Amino acid sequence: MATVTAERSALHSAAAGPAPGTAAAAGAADWTLVALCCWVVGGGYLDIWAHSHLRLFESFLTPWHAVLYSGMVATAAYLLLLRRSRLARGLPWDRASGYGLSLTGCGLFAASGVADGVWHTVFGIETGTNGLISPPHVLLTLSTGLIVSGPLRVAWRTERGRASWPAVISAALLLSVLTYLIQFDHPLSNLWSAGDAPVAVLGVRPREMELGILGILVQTGLLAGLVLLLLAHLRLPRGSLTVILGVSGFLVTAVDHVGVLAGLAVAMGMLGDLLLWALRVGPGRPDRLRLFAATWTAGAYVLYFAELLASRGVWWPTHVWTGTIMLAAVEGWLISYLVVPTARPGVSEGA
Repeated sequence: MATVTAERSALHSAAAGPAPGTAAAAGAADWTLVALCCWVVGGGYLDIWAHSHLRLFESFLTPWHAVLYSGMVATAAYLLLLRRSRLARGLPWDRASGYGLSLTGCGLFAASGVADGVWHTVFGIETGTNGLISPPHVLLTLSTGLIVSGPLRVAWRTERGRASWPAVISAALLLSVLTYLIQFDHPLSNLWSAGDAPVAVLGVRPREMELGILGILVQTGLLAGLVLLLLAHLRLPRGSLTVILGVSGFLVTAVDHVGVLAGLAVAMGMLGDLLLWALRVGPGRPDRLRLFAATWTAGAYVLYFAELLASRGVWWPTHVWTGTIMLAAVEGWLISYLVVPTARPGVSEGA
């Protein structure tokens, strides 16, 4: 199996520090696993699309489930072959990181699938939001996140190394898995602020405004948290944020409406890449990281509301949508302090 024997031993060894420059060279194992993970994540979103647009008889035996589960079987088989190849050559296999944790995720996915079948038998089949956040489906999503983040964990083990493109795509898939659970309130798939104001019922103010604000803040937290962690530990190739947001944006909008909104996600990523270049953000530069966190999150939602104002109109009062942009900026700025805490004078590291 050529792809199995061609993987990089340096990044998977138990040695403390890999050779300089190896993080920039993506191995065949990284690319193969990323391709298989695209199959799995794409199958999951395809299943959601089918449930949203087709009248389906609720059953496990559907073409959409076949895409998802065949991808998972292929991924698990590849990881088992990779493990066998490494052990046969006397190389270590760390179960707690890298591809080892991805294989553990495959086992958890299988166990969660069994639990899902039992859950359906006892409580019935879930639909809509119920289906997204039922306990077995949360476990299935968690296990998928463990699987798709394998190449990212491999890059992470290179101290302050440069992320390979498979690691960047792995991060994009991880963000897509996280947004899978909250797509019911994602700002790109639920345009709570767009169009005409909804009619108040019995004098009660519409809740679309509150839902829209919360959706933006939750998505800002996921996006800023992931991207800032990457920037604090890795040097990303140019265009990384465009890829990360483009992949995630395409998948989440594909459930309902691919088009301008998917392009808007790409524009948000391009803005991030431009700011990274202008501010020279990188590991060891916390002040620039914090400035980037605030300006990018604010700028991304300036683009968001500008697009809605131009194409659909925004019924939210000006002080609400402008204030939401400021809240997103503050949230990104505060998250940067969680990712890279401020060093305290006189306190040594590890004290």
